[in-house]
Amino acid sequence: MSGGIVQYRVAWQREGSPTKAKSYGNNRARAESMLLFLQGHPEEATGHKRADVVCCDGWDCGCRGETWGERWDARMEELGDLPPLVFARIESRTVERWRPQ
Repeated sequence: MSGGIVQYRVAWQREGSPTKAKSYGNNRARAESMLLFLQGHPEEATGHKRADVVCCDGWDCGCRGETWGERWDARMEELGDLPPLVFARIESRTVERWRPQ
């Protein structure tokens, strides 16, 4: 397909659950970031260290100086114990451009 557009999605399955997928349009970098998150590597996915402050030191906006590590830990606590991943992968497809008829 000449002139096609490549689209990406991340597909994953956790033990005992059906396969899930999330589309990222033509943005492979976002798909790669999601894949790293699913595999338990938030620092690599975002480029932030656990000790980095999310917003400010807590005096400018009321965020209380939350760190990325605190934010990630709170999210994992909300999700509870997740079953292990069976698989996680990036999938792609090429979509042809629209043509006048």
